[in-house]
Amino acid sequence: MSAATEFDLGPLTWVKGEIDLALTRAAEVLVQYETTGDAAQLRFCRTHVHQAHGALAMVGLDGVTQVTESIEALLVALEEGRQQPTAEASNVLGGAIGAVGKYLDDLLAGEPNQALRLLPAYAALARARGLAACNSGDLFFPDLALRPPPRAVPVAPLSDEQLLALLKSERARFQKGLLAWLKNAADRHGALEQMRSVLDNIEATQEAPAARAFWWAALAFVESLFDRGPDGDVEVRHLLGRIDTQIRRLAEGSHGIPERLMRDVLYEVALASPKSSLVVAEVQSVYELPALIPSQAAVQETTEPQEIALRRLRETLAATEELWNKFCSGSATALAAFEENARSCASAANELGQTDLKRLGQGFAALASWLAEDPKRHGDAVAMEVATAILLMQNAQDNFRRLGTDFAQQVDLMVARLHACIAGAPLNGGDELPLLDEMTRRAQEKLLVSQVAREIQNNLGQVEQALDGFFRNPEKLQDFAALDGPLKQTAGALAMLGHLGAVSTVQECNARIQRFGQPGYVPASGDFEEVARQLSMLGFFVDALQHGETDFDGFVRRLQGEQAGAAQPVTTGEQTAPEPAAPRQGPEMLDSFEAIENATAFGEPGAVAQVPSADLRPLPDGALEETIVAPDALFGFAAFAGEFDATPQSASIEPPPPSVETMALAQSAHEVIDAELLEIFLEEAQEVLVTIGEQFALLSRNPSDTEALTTIRRSAHTLKGSGRMVGLNDLGEAAWGLEQTLNFWLRQEMTATPELLGLIEQARELFSTWVSALATGGSGVPDPAAMVATAARLRGEGLPEPVAEPLATPASEPEPELPAELAAVGVPDASAFVFDLSFPADV
Repeated sequence: MSAATEFDLGPLTWVKGEIDLALTRAAEVLVQYETTGDAAQLRFCRTHVHQAHGALAMVGLDGVTQVTESIEALLVALEEGRQQPTAEASNVLGGAIGAVGKYLDDLLAGEPNQALRLLPAYAALARARGLAACNSGDLFFPDLALRPPPRAVPVAPLSDEQLLALLKSERARFQKGLLAWLKNAADRHGALEQMRSVLDNIEATQEAPAARAFWWAALAFVESLFDRGPDGDVEVRHLLGRIDTQIRRLAEGSHGIPERLMRDVLYEVALASPKSSLVVAEVQSVYELPALIPSQAAVQETTEPQEIALRRLRETLAATEELWNKFCSGSATALAAFEENARSCASAANELGQTDLKRLGQGFAALASWLAEDPKRHGDAVAMEVATAILLMQNAQDNFRRLGTDFAQQVDLMVARLHACIAGAPLNGGDELPLLDEMTRRAQEKLLVSQVAREIQNNLGQVEQALDGFFRNPEKLQDFAALDGPLKQTAGALAMLGHLGAVSTVQECNARIQRFGQPGYVPASGDFEEVARQLSMLGFFVDALQHGETDFDGFVRRLQGEQAGAAQPVTTGEQTAPEPAAPRQGPEMLDSFEAIENATAFGEPGAVAQVPSADLRPLPDGALEETIVAPDALFGFAAFAGEFDATPQSASIEPPPPSVETMALAQSAHEVIDAELLEIFLEEAQEVLVTIGEQFALLSRNPSDTEALTTIRRSAHTLKGSGRMVGLNDLGEAAWGLEQTLNFWLRQEMTATPELLGLIEQARELFSTWVSALATGGSGVPDPAAMVATAARLRGEGLPEPVAEPLATPASEPEPELPAELAAVGVPDASAFVFDLSFPADV
């Protein structure tokens, strides 16, 4: 893979779950539309696609966003009646949504970032929209920051008068050659040579590398035409005309080059044979263009049933692995969902029609059912075999088109090992395979990392909960000494995994937190900001550990590098992006801790960067610049950066009361509120309340339904963000209280109790009454105090909860001694850990 197609997967992994969720919901709503014909479902589908589009733009997948934009355009056309709703249009939409999801999955699996692989889906969307054709260059995004090599011999500069005279003369020659080429004159070769000579002369007048880049690429484009047939296609003729226009603009004194023009020229050069000319080969090499053009085999339809089954298997396996890790970490409620997902894996494997994969899925489902009958059957050997089977299925799914001849033998042994677990008779040694041995080792590591990561996140959650309460009310006494234990356990776990850089960060964070509780401490926004940054960094790193991250220092450098790079203003033509907002003060840090938990959540203002269309953005004079996304858009910390007034440092910081305007807004008729914002808020809030009601019914029937509880939490998050955006801060604070309690419940992996169910029902009635009052313009806005108090009580009013009971460690396993190098950095003794890290000796 070349630098041109190398893609930083870090930001994508952080938002991948939210993108997958948005695409899945879009596909589900589309099916509902096909079934009911309800046009409202099209609007919901478009909302979900737009959420995915924003996240894709945020992480820099410009080519993929062209496809999501086209999906949205077709949905709008269907919704407004400009396109007839047909089965073909629905199939095209479903296929395109699936194609985007598969492309992202392939990226994470190691495929190069070649958006042109989505061309079939993009072309199908264009046809469904009634467009004559689509431009393949829409999906072509080379690195425009690259520059041509320096000239071997400097060119003597020209005066302004000499340059103007030369450009006028050369443009007349270019037009003459272009006219002869368009008329298909007998001497087409001479016409191309004349245009080539013109561009060569113009390129020689450009001194700065950035100024030369376009004319150098245009020269390569014209030279590539010598090897083409006598009939140039429409795009080539149109592109030559645009180059003529650019010569005129240069003569008028404009050195800016439209980005789209540069991309189109490079696309044509990328398609040319490197043997066309030396300049063509050089341009292809500098811009690494061949790596951006996928093979014909890679450009294929992705709507086949087999592709759909592969995607379903991929998603189900990911969920199954997560559930298995939860069960192995002590969450007994995850077993039922794990068994259901194992059966879904077997069903998806059966649909693929591959005999060996089908047998593997059946054996995996059989063991899951056997274990569900009696959870006490679980043990280290079973844990390893299940984890290894999941890895083998994931490997088969990733390489489905390239399964080796030894796959059948691997499945034979894996199925035998699964059946041996059921029979209680472990297989004798001597029949292992290298691949399965490697997968068993990886399974052991993943189980260990997943278990440790879960405990670390639980500890960090306790710390964040306590700090959030302190930041909201610094006068309220907090027992910061109680946070010392969770932080020391976190440091010990990270040290055990060998991440001593992360250990130092935890210790530094702990030292800062302990200072908060010292007599005479004056709350300082800088302290709050730094602790939020450290906890956020640790949380992201722990998440990344489960995706293969191994270097804390490198992870921090990459993260800080992105922020440093994004801090510079971006000049695009005549517009300059605003400078980053000033650091937030005191209470403005309240939402930083919410953002740590919800950094990738949609539905909250500011969570997704709005990136202008590249087609409309001119490149600056003298440079071809890239769009930089502000770090606050990536991490979600600026969701409500301006909501609170800046508060000077003092011994007492009171959370600012709602403004007079806000109080009047909350109690007034809805005419006082911006009509457009109110309409948006009411429409979204009503949909959210319906969702809460549906998920509450599911949760009432099954208090262990984590997915239903998570959906209710997301709904509260949406109400919080939407309410604040409209100025309903009291409603936003009430939704925040509910969200925090649900976050606490989810972190602790607790079953929904009658008290929690009562809180959710109380909140739903409260928000329903509130929304009705706003919709009718009445004055019956409810008082949220009782609900907020109940929510605070259920989560311990923000105080840290006791650490979860340690998982039982077999008596036969002695406690490991603390290595000297870990003791040297102050890591607590292993007896303080709450993890069960024992594995069978023969693994």
